[in-house]
Amino acid sequence: MIHLLNDVDRLPKALVSRIQGPPVCDTDLFGDFLEMVDQPITQSAVKSGQVQLVTIDDDLQSDGALRYLLAWKKGWVLVDNQFDAGHWVQPYLRHLSQEEVRSEILEESHRAQFQGIWVWVTAVFCRAYRIRIGDDSIEIDEHGAYTGNEQDDIVLIPCQEKWGDVLEQVSRFCENDDDYQGSCHDQDIEQFGCFIVANTADDPADALKRLMPDLTGCKVLHGNRFVVEIAPDGQLAAVSIAEPALTDLERPS
Repeated sequence: MIHLLNDVDRLPKALVSRIQGPPVCDTDLFGDFLEMVDQPITQSAVKSGQVQLVTIDDDLQSDGALRYLLAWKKGWVLVDNQFDAGHWVQPYLRHLSQEEVRSEILEESHRAQFQGIWVWVTAVFCRAYRIRIGDDSIEIDEHGAYTGNEQDDIVLIPCQEKWGDVLEQVSRFCENDDDYQGSCHDQDIEQFGCFIVANTADDPADALKRLMPDLTGCKVLHGNRFVVEIAPDGQLAAVSIAEPALTDLERPS
C-alpha cells in the first residue's frame, strides 16, 4: 500500500521530523529530541532545495552525535524512509550515515578524565569544535558532543557548555540493558556539570570551591580553615588544619 504515496506531492507528517535539541542515546529514558514539522513538506520545496531531507541511522553510543548535531544546526529535516523505491523523494534523500563525518577541535585548552559513578570519559575542553560532512560544516561553541566509542571516544566540551547533559549521549545508565540506574544518572549529570565548570574556571580556588560537596551535615568541619594539597596527578595529597587567621583584636602590637 505504501506505493500509493508515490503520486502524493507532500510527505506524511508521521514520517518526517525536525531535531529540536542535542540528541540523546535513549529517547524513552531522556526524552525525545525530535519534533513533528509544523507544515507539510511539499515536493516543490524539496525539489527547489528549500528543504534538505536526510536520514541518519547512527547509534549514538557507538557512532557519536556529530551527524545529528550538524543536521540540527543546519535545520535539515529527518526522514523515516519507509517510502517505496519509486517514490519521488528518493533522489533527494541524503543518507548522512553513509557519509564520512569529521570533527575539528578549535583552540583546545586541555583534556581531563571524568570518573563518575557510572560513566568514565575523557573530556576535551576547547573554544569550539567544527563538524564537517562533505562540503557542509558547522562550528559549535555551546553544546557538548560525544564522538562515539568506535571513533575517538571523547566528549568535546566547548567554552559555552555549562551542563552535564552531554552524558546522555554517552550512556543509557542501564544495567543488563534494561535496569535503569536513575540515581547514578542524576549524580553523574550533576557532577559532570561541576566538572565542566571547575575545568573552565580561571581561578583554581574557585574551581576547588565549585567541586566541593555540600558539607552542611559534617559539623566537625564547620568554622575551620584547611590547607589542601593536590598532587600533580590530580589526587588529593594532603589536608591539614590551617592556622587561625588573626583578627584585628589579636594582631600583635
